[in-house]
Amino acid sequence: MNLTYLLCLTCARIRELVVPKEIRLTKLTRLIIRYRIDK
Repeated sequence: MNLTYLLCLTCARIRELVVPKEIRLTKLTRLIIRYRIDK
């Protein structure tokens, strides 16, 4: 029980750390694509 709980906590923390970076990357790529289309 304790092991699975720890695993869930670590997975949640990793997701919290990883997801914002992915969102930032997608936003950056969208901005770059718009910039290229405008040019």
